[in-house]
Amino acid sequence: MPKNCPDGYWITFNDDGTCLCMLSCAVIGKTVGQACTTDGAYVCKAIKATNASANGGNFCVTNKWSLCGP
Repeated sequence: MPKNCPDGYWITFNDDGTCLCMLSCAVIGKTVGQACTTDGAYVCKAIKATNASANGGNFCVTNKWSLCGP
């Protein structure tokens, strides 16, 4: 578990083990579909994990990840 993520959330990609901190949309008052940054590079998306506990939430993620969903 990483200790340097500002609000304690992170994502680990199974294919290469890359671990990235994620910002909860609620922390900055954003809802799904709203831009998290002024340049629109990060957008609030509803994330659903595929792990056994199926955790998830609304997080600011980069459009570069080409995540499915709204």
